[in-house]
Amino acid sequence: MTVRKRDNGKWYVAKLEKNHNHELVTPAMRQFLRSHKQEYDPCKSLSNFFGSPEMGLNSPASVLTEDSYSCRKMVFTAQNSVKYAGKGRLGTFGIDAQSLLVFFSAMQASDPAFYYAIQVDEEDRLSSVFWVDTRSRISYNCFSDVVAFDTTYQVNRYKMPFAPFTGVNHHNQSVLFGCALLADETESTFIWLFTTWLEAMSGKQPGLIITDYDSAISRAVEQVCSHSRHRYCKWHIISKMPREMGDTYSSLPRTF
Repeated sequence: MTVRKRDNGKWYVAKLEKNHNHELVTPAMRQFLRSHKQEYDPCKSLSNFFGSPEMGLNSPASVLTEDSYSCRKMVFTAQNSVKYAGKGRLGTFGIDAQSLLVFFSAMQASDPAFYYAIQVDEEDRLSSVFWVDTRSRISYNCFSDVVAFDTTYQVNRYKMPFAPFTGVNHHNQSVLFGCALLADETESTFIWLFTTWLEAMSGKQPGLIITDYDSAISRAVEQVCSHSRHRYCKWHIISKMPREMGDTYSSLPRTF
């Protein structure tokens, strides 16, 4: 829609393109819209405080405790629950892991539909994390036909694979359906991630999921997303062809 202003100060609709319209969110997802959720204004100093280099391990807890009376006013549904399996220390991440948890808590305070989950190892140390916000959950409800899962990114400092779930909306724009930092790329880790991701998306499986050519990912998709079609990423396949095919690849015509 294009709206213009006349010389007399009045506004008018100059252009309306109906072909780009799409269905509104379902009644079940209406509560996640900004206009339908209860407003909550946390301490404005929280964001600056959390990013302060002087922040200690006990400081975030005390700040959240002081402001906890405001959090009691929030209304959380079953889908907004937080999965936190750890009881002990947070592993080798140290203060960075503590800061991450504080950040997630602050995000959930300002966005009730913000969802995050934490995986821990045998010693109750943080190993993998997953998070998704309201906008991503609403987008997935509308555009879950095709989902791409990629693990080619990596965090430099901790060498952890960064794994986003992405898709395409009705404007052919990329949209994010959640992301994770993984401890490793084993089958058990992928099973935990896909299971957690589907829980955040109310159990709705994608129509088609595109992943890297990886046996661990394939087995996890087959087990968790049994109702989805699974295809390998074209770019990932082509990138392996020179190594796997050798001289045969160099003689092939470049038609792809």
